[in-house]
Amino acid sequence: MKKTIAIALCAVMLVTVCALWQGMTAQAEGKEILFGTYDYASAVLGGRVGDSYYYSDEWFLESPEERNDALALVSAQLAAASDGAQTAELLRKLGFSDVVQARFDSEDARDCAYVTGVKTVKGHDGNRTVRAVVFQGHSYGAKGWLQNVTVNPEDGVSEEHAAYAEAARIFLEDYDAMPREENGIVWLCGLSRGGAVANVVSAYLLEREDAPELVCFTFEAPATTQRDDAQGGKYLCIYNYLSDDDPVTMMPMWGMKRFGTEIRINTETPEELRSVLEKINPEAALYTEEAYANAPEGGIGPILTGIIGQLTLTIPEREEYSAVHTVSLGEGETFTYTFQDGLKAICRMMLEGNGGGLGSLSDLYGCLPDIVWSYLAEAWAEENDAPDSAKLLMKAAKTRWVAAGLGLELLPEEIAENLRKEDLYAIFRLLSPMLVNRSMMTEGWELPEREGIDGTGFMDLSELIRVWASSSRLILSHQPDVILARMKLLAPAPAFKEYSLKITDPAAGDSVLAAPDEILAQSGSEDWLRISKAEWLSGGDEQLIDDSIHYLHAAAASVGHLVPDDFRFTINGAEPDVQEIRHENGTCVIDGVWSFRIGEPAKAAVRFDTAGHGETPEAYAVEAGTMLRYAQYQPVDPGTVSDGEGTWDFDGWTDDEGNDWKDLIVREDVTLRAGWKQVIDDIDLTFAIPHRGDRMEDALLGVALPEGLPLEFNGISIMDEETWEPMEVIGDEDEYLLMVFIKLEKGYRFLSAITEDGDSIYTGSVTINGVPLDSVSLSCEIDGDEITWSLMCEYSFRPEEAEREGYVFNPHLHVPILDGDVPQEYWDSFYNLCDALLGGDDFCLREPGGL
Repeated sequence: MKKTIAIALCAVMLVTVCALWQGMTAQAEGKEILFGTYDYASAVLGGRVGDSYYYSDEWFLESPEERNDALALVSAQLAAASDGAQTAELLRKLGFSDVVQARFDSEDARDCAYVTGVKTVKGHDGNRTVRAVVFQGHSYGAKGWLQNVTVNPEDGVSEEHAAYAEAARIFLEDYDAMPREENGIVWLCGLSRGGAVANVVSAYLLEREDAPELVCFTFEAPATTQRDDAQGGKYLCIYNYLSDDDPVTMMPMWGMKRFGTEIRINTETPEELRSVLEKINPEAALYTEEAYANAPEGGIGPILTGIIGQLTLTIPEREEYSAVHTVSLGEGETFTYTFQDGLKAICRMMLEGNGGGLGSLSDLYGCLPDIVWSYLAEAWAEENDAPDSAKLLMKAAKTRWVAAGLGLELLPEEIAENLRKEDLYAIFRLLSPMLVNRSMMTEGWELPEREGIDGTGFMDLSELIRVWASSSRLILSHQPDVILARMKLLAPAPAFKEYSLKITDPAAGDSVLAAPDEILAQSGSEDWLRISKAEWLSGGDEQLIDDSIHYLHAAAASVGHLVPDDFRFTINGAEPDVQEIRHENGTCVIDGVWSFRIGEPAKAAVRFDTAGHGETPEAYAVEAGTMLRYAQYQPVDPGTVSDGEGTWDFDGWTDDEGNDWKDLIVREDVTLRAGWKQVIDDIDLTFAIPHRGDRMEDALLGVALPEGLPLEFNGISIMDEETWEPMEVIGDEDEYLLMVFIKLEKGYRFLSAITEDGDSIYTGSVTINGVPLDSVSLSCEIDGDEITWSLMCEYSFRPEEAEREGYVFNPHLHVPILDGDVPQEYWDSFYNLCDALLGGDDFCLREPGGL
């Protein structure tokens, strides 16, 4: 529970503060298009992912006020590259020079890192210079989040978001020192925080008397300004691509907006989004599928609306956010706080040191009842204008103040030392509406006592839990993978649907290198595609054989987005018998196999030997030279079979040399032999039952496994059947439970079935000392492609009587009439004494005390 609440708190706070070629060219739609690959930073994968781009210089010859989604896509790709070096590399691939990475090592919390470069574009009426500026938007740690939450300047409220405006001012000092050419255009872009800075920079440039021509693209950027005229006029060349289910774009509140035009991009279906992500990053496709599957009923909208509504309960106006609040605790003790400083402090706690303080939020769980009660006390005092209301308000403040002190004590020292008590108080004050069930605060409600507040119904953590349960969906639209996929749906790249190769018709006696040489020679015929493999699947022959089939394997690699799923790859006009299209790190590999008949192929028989298990498939004929994986008829898979010898899993068809049937090129008759692995379906165990009084030592206990089976004895445990306590010594209880653990070697399996619940159960038999067992549990351990199965058997047994110490008695006489009067143990002692004397032991004749 603590962990769930901690992660939910994190989600709330984050919402609140919320290469194969350098490039190739081709002609598409009358424009010269540059194609290539690059890497971007994927938060889903936790690493870099390969992607493909397309770009044209001619886009900059169009009016900036004409929306260009294709230019927006490559802008998003530059912003998603994130790392200065990777963004710089992509700019160079696009043909930009004088590329500079600026402020990436800066410790100034006010600025924003960026990459810039220039390029000369040939226009219809002369050249023009493009100045590209890409602002760092994610992977920026605490520095960026501190900017996100610093909405107001220290001395009041500004028209723009204070931190973004300050970062823009610092950048413009750099910009003014950059060389500029006549007839130039500035191209700005950024994602998230970087998009917000790009947005303000663009607005400030457009407001200058010598305003340059510019175009700006932002993606999932927070709001930046409160100006009423921000979304028209001179700002029309600023394009903000947004999702209406991204909480970051809803911050800050209070009716703030962005300069320029807003374009909604989350209009696709989940299936359309996943189909694009599968080609870019399958991990992100899986993440997206799970995020949609876990989305709450009614969608994300109500959750986001609820969060914003609860925040505005505490901070209804922007001025209130940075206003200094003074709190009196009585007896002259006062302190001050601001919500803005509190959020800055929590950002440092959560995000500095690679997020080391994030997990510490679970330590604050014990403070929640005090936070709830203080909120209720303030609400009750304000609703009831009683004489003691002022006293109650002070008590509420004291309670929250004490909770803030307790919170600092609960947090790790390295976290708490950078967090003031006043800041934690502000955070508790901000969060408190989300912890209260306000439906109970109806007319006439009574303030509960502080003690036991968590059992009154007023304390309600369901909103936090709801946020946590939906957290992956809440941040889905802010993931770079998803942003890029949506932009690709909005601006699909030109796709080449057909590629044809030509070779000399093959004939018997031709070298197996001839056709591949011809294919490789055509590799440069299209700039956007390269042949990566060409070979005859000849089985080691150097020449093509007469009266046989031969297979030609060719593979081509292309920039990923250029190859649609219905791509047509032909040789001499013929489509391949088998074709596969794979997307890998921004590239696409098209694999094809063609069959060629050289002469009239002879026939060869394919026969089967099942090694005595199951039914033998009927033989069939193929044309000589056929590779069986490409034959029309495929050998059957017998599956699992049972016979008098046991149960067996089919383990594949091979020839006499052990070669897998799929790789066999059949030129003459061949027999395929079945391989089998035994399925363990009958286990007969022998257990040495212990005596009463025996200690549980390995020497006393053991299980004999059946010989010849790949089983491993993995230990036993003896339990008291009533208490289920593990036993160290066998006592006087009637029954004990033996638990036997058996492991199966990898590559084999236990006979099993799947239940309706998806659990695997053992369906074979197990006996211990000849007794069939009902309770047998089955589990598995997965290691790569290997699965190791384990069984746990339960067997109830009665311990043997304790072995008697002393002499073994052979009765000398039997007196039935005395049986009822003299106990048996007396007779046993007497007989033992007799035996001892007869055996020559004189211990009973020694002097007293001589024993």
